[in-house]
Amino acid sequence: MLINASNSSSVPTSPSTATPADATTTDSTSGTTVSLPANAKGASTAGGGQATSLKPESETVKQLKKQIEQLQKLLQAQQQALQKAQASSQSAEAKEVAVAAAQMQIAGTSAALQTVTSALLQAVTAEGNASTGSIVSTTA
Repeated sequence: MLINASNSSSVPTSPSTATPADATTTDSTSGTTVSLPANAKGASTAGGGQATSLKPESETVKQLKKQIEQLQKLLQAQQQALQKAQASSQSAEAKEVAVAAAQMQIAGTSAALQTVTSALLQAVTAEGNASTGSIVSTTA
């Protein structure tokens, strides 16, 4: 019995959140800028028949991974700033303001990180789908 793995009717998909063209979004609370390449939504490469793990990463995937690393570093720095604000010896009111500001920055960076991670998932999935049609199970 042969099973065609390219039939994706049973695989739920979510609507795309990527914006067209080279999209750049800036989070107003943290000032974090997220740049999504135009092909981040559905990047695919030729190489039909090859397993996904053997194909080199596309430029889109590399860029998105780099952005994720940068956002993770930024998030770590912001978390350290939050800890410093919480441990500071300022007045209670000034401390509250500093902590709230740090939490807003963290929330903005976390949202940006989630957006880029979603774009990476979409790009990797799209690249994987380029060769999925030729993967066939021969077990009966």
